[in-house]
Amino acid sequence: MAKKPLNIYVQFPATNWEIPAFFVTDLPCSPFSVADYIKALHLELEACLAPLAETHEVRSIYFSNLPGQLFLNNYLKELIAKVGERLTMRDDWECSLESDADDLLPETAALLNDFKRRRLVVRQYALNQRVSGSLGLPKLAKSEMDYFHELIEIKRSCSLQLEMFFGIPGQSLPQFREDLLKVLELNPHAVSFYPLIPKSGSNLFKSQRGIIRRLRGRSGIYRLLERMRTLLDRCMDGKDYHRTSIYCYELPGHEAQYNLAGWHSDDFVGIGSSALSRITAPDGSREERYNFQIPAAYSSNLLLGRDACKHRHILPPSLLIRDELAGALRGRQGIQLSQVEARFGHSFDEFFPQVLNILSESEYIKVQDDTVTLTDKGSLVVDDLVANLMLPEFTSPDQLAPRVAA
Repeated sequence: MAKKPLNIYVQFPATNWEIPAFFVTDLPCSPFSVADYIKALHLELEACLAPLAETHEVRSIYFSNLPGQLFLNNYLKELIAKVGERLTMRDDWECSLESDADDLLPETAALLNDFKRRRLVVRQYALNQRVSGSLGLPKLAKSEMDYFHELIEIKRSCSLQLEMFFGIPGQSLPQFREDLLKVLELNPHAVSFYPLIPKSGSNLFKSQRGIIRRLRGRSGIYRLLERMRTLLDRCMDGKDYHRTSIYCYELPGHEAQYNLAGWHSDDFVGIGSSALSRITAPDGSREERYNFQIPAAYSSNLLLGRDACKHRHILPPSLLIRDELAGALRGRQGIQLSQVEARFGHSFDEFFPQVLNILSESEYIKVQDDTVTLTDKGSLVVDDLVANLMLPEFTSPDQLAPRVAA
């Protein structure tokens, strides 16, 4: 029997934030030891991989929020070696890196070059600069249109998948361009995932429903996002690109869900505080696990021999279908309503009662010629829409099972 693909997601805390960005903002932030956190990651990795070794093979490994000042080469190599001992690695597996380094550190370049020598594909690398002072959104000026055009030319010449997000702490578009060029010099074929994060405590870091309520009122931040979206559309000149969205960490596991948006068809194991895992069971259902803990508690629990998982439940097939449909809103092609019923034996309204009416009236989606797509307003909050679609009030009973015609 062929082994199932497995993706591994390694979550580091956002050490350069006063309050970790991936936690609800009213949680306390306790100091934690990076060394203890790394030990805890190893323990959880061993516990997660042991039962999967006979049935799965690694497709990719994604490292999130690796602290640039502690870019732990030996740790990464050891972790990859442990995975190799436990699981089969496919020839085409990928290693993705995201770092908050202030600049490309020498050890960073050495590590990436080592990956190249081993014929590993560095799929994503992000430079998320730490800055001091005010963490505000950049102001757009007409002159900065040139920088967008140059970025698009870089995309065309290097096959770069450019994902633009809104707002970066204190960084201008020229600085962004310089950083991106440095990344391309290191690996011209890299795909750069570059999160632009708004000010902590701003409207974008309130509750998800609060975000949507404020955007309905066309707040100043919404007008800025709308303006940046229009500018990006103009630069892309109608070319296909991933939907832009607000990069936020509001729900447990939400960041993991976002970064793993393209992995819904595969199993994935997330290790670290606030990570999410989904493993397929023999009956086709999936077990979902959350590690919803602050870094200090996560490390302490693992080192004391406790289970890292704080929430564990089974996702029935109907919920997996709804998850897939909600995620399809991210694509430019949207959702074909007739294909939903043909494939799953139920209409979209059966999986999401009243959702089409609710989101259409709020101007987040449009329904035209049997196709549901996001409006510009909806694309600005697509992460929030997808997360909210999976809340109980939006979902139909779990016993709704697919009835696919033979």
